[in-house]
Amino acid sequence: MGRPARLTRAAIVDAATALVARGGPEALTMKALGRDLAVDPSAVYRHLADKDELRRAVGDRLLEGVVDGLPGDRPWDDVVRTTCRRLRAALLAEPALAALTRDAPTREP
Repeated sequence: MGRPARLTRAAIVDAATALVARGGPEALTMKALGRDLAVDPSAVYRHLADKDELRRAVGDRLLEGVVDGLPGDRPWDDVVRTTCRRLRAALLAEPALAALTRDAPTREP
């Protein structure tokens, strides 16, 4: 991955997501991330507090959309089933990211 025009939190999360998807959770090192972004690894810390926050951001990216658009007018058990199906599909689609999410649960609503 080439260097983005401007280093942003979104660009860092994109690169980290790609890194984990390629090499699994253990591939996510600050050195490897810096190499993929063509920046000094310490530059990441201007956008994220620490590696834990980065891991959670990658997990949040994986889980985006799982609860979006859930119908509030259906019975609660139907909503729970729908949520579980979506969650399962997201985790099966990206097993390496799922392992990372397991180790660093989301802090998003």
